[in-house]
Amino acid sequence: MSEAEHERTAAAEEAAAARSTAAYRAVLQRAVERCRTRTWVCWRYLVEPAEVYLEQAERHLELAAKHRAAAQALAQAEARACAGIPELDRDMSPFAHRADIESVAPLFTLKVEGTVATQILQGAQIAFRPVPGLTPERLQRIVSCHLERNAVLGHDVPEMDYCPLVPRDLSAAVISAGERLVVQVQSQEPGSAQEIWARAQRIGAPRAAPVVK
Repeated sequence: MSEAEHERTAAAEEAAAARSTAAYRAVLQRAVERCRTRTWVCWRYLVEPAEVYLEQAERHLELAAKHRAAAQALAQAEARACAGIPELDRDMSPFAHRADIESVAPLFTLKVEGTVATQILQGAQIAFRPVPGLTPERLQRIVSCHLERNAVLGHDVPEMDYCPLVPRDLSAAVISAGERLVVQVQSQEPGSAQEIWARAQRIGAPRAAPVVK
């Protein structure tokens, strides 16, 4: 879930807790009136039905607290990852700079079973041309910032349908290759790996020869 979805869910749980609390008070009030008018003793069976609503309210509040904490954790992770990064680099995917991208290629791993070797798609690797100011450390920080931001957004960023950093369950590492920098984006989840490669192909840079790790 995105930060906003966690917040909306927390608000919905808090509203449900408020309704359950109101129901608890109403049922308890009716029980107290019955105690006063029908019996000398306020027997437990008369007031016990109200406790169901109180338990419901407590469960809703517990869930709301968990969602609030999850939303805060996402926001804090993004803040840490993006601290000190210029606004333009935070808002624009590094892969939007198509003129600075030299090539894209699928990223495979080799699976060997007996005498049979199979290439398994892991994601994509995108090579950047030498760019003034673009160091491995800076590019890695930009990439990490976007990973956390996409998590905050719930991995739903339709305006970046070309960005391989959007899918779930992935990792991204910047590797120096001579004067060039290569971003390897990969996932152990087959669906995410396929989506990474599909997005990488939308970048529009020339394709390089596939590389097997």
